[in-house]
Amino acid sequence: PSVYGNSFYLFRNHYFDMVGYGNHTPVMKRSMEAEFTEKLHSIAFRATKAECLDLPETTDVVQRVDLEPAALRAYRQLVKDSYAELSEGSVTVTNVLTRLLRLSQLTGGFVGNDDSDTTEQVSTAKLDALSDLIDSAENDNHKLVVIARFLPEIRAIEKLLQKKGLRYAVIHGGVHDRAAQIDAFQNDPAVRVFVGQIATAGLGITLTAASTMIFYSLDYSMSNYEQTRARIHRVGQKHPCTYIHLAARGTIDEKVLKALRDKADLAKARWTTTARGEPSLPHDEGTLWKERRTIAKNVNFGVFYGLFARGLQRTLRFKAGLDKSLSDCEAIDDGAQALPWIHENYIARKRKAKKDGPARRAHRRTGAGKGADGAERRGLYCPVGRPLAG
Repeated sequence: PSVYGNSFYLFRNHYFDMVGYGNHTPVMKRSMEAEFTEKLHSIAFRATKAECLDLPETTDVVQRVDLEPAALRAYRQLVKDSYAELSEGSVTVTNVLTRLLRLSQLTGGFVGNDDSDTTEQVSTAKLDALSDLIDSAENDNHKLVVIARFLPEIRAIEKLLQKKGLRYAVIHGGVHDRAAQIDAFQNDPAVRVFVGQIATAGLGITLTAASTMIFYSLDYSMSNYEQTRARIHRVGQKHPCTYIHLAARGTIDEKVLKALRDKADLAKARWTTTARGEPSLPHDEGTLWKERRTIAKNVNFGVFYGLFARGLQRTLRFKAGLDKSLSDCEAIDDGAQALPWIHENYIARKRKAKKDGPARRAHRRTGAGKGADGAERRGLYCPVGRPLAG
């Protein structure tokens, strides 16, 4: 109370804008970030794991795998089909996510069937690379943790371990007695490998019996990735930790790894240390603009294809920092690089908007409508500004 006052509602209205459907989602006002952070750190102290714990060093290795020619052809055909579907205009969130999911499955060696839950194995490239790594660990008498995203991959890894005659522990969504699996891996010398699903085995467990973790496949979640890495790099670990990432060359695997690295770099950049040792938000406008521009691209994409409801559009605009005026947008030179097809027509569209009359107001309300010439319009956003009239 001595810092932020006694009234919750005064606190909320002072620091946050209520957005989204029904105005139930609080989003911090950008102009209040510095004041909020300064007051917060007057009563709080931030300490990282690296500062508090004396943990061994970590090493990251990317081992690229070449898909078999037939699997690579299937992958490229799937990419081609995805582009064809997008070019035909049949774009939905479900469609896009399904295509990305199929590409990730294929690099792991499997292709799903849209009409059933069955999968077909089309590649063993990653499995062969994993087999070599397991043999090497056994020769060195080291335990291993293997992390995969999809259940067909986990089942294939289990079959590989059974074929090698190795005992293993496993945790995925269908395993109920997880404590027994963890205890067996940690305390039984005969249990050599732990196999886990990244979305299930990444929280609340300790796997320090191993110092090497192999990522067979990954998702885009930075939280899942960091939490999973921490399973072997935590209190009790006495050996340097090695993380091996299996990535199919020239595929979505490399894009996922890059996305996770970019997120990690951004997370580290979000906090800097002042001369007094107090963390504070950085003031690098170039970094902030790049982040806002990326989100703005996604917002524009969703608005153009009608994927977002009006309330969600408003929420995303606040999160992206899209709170500048239209005149401010004109002054941003990077706008042409961010969304050239919007920027080039921006001035012309602004002039035509004056002729639209009622249609212009309807366009601002719904993001779509008819222009003065009777043509259908779709709502578009300026890279860092309010919606443009159609």
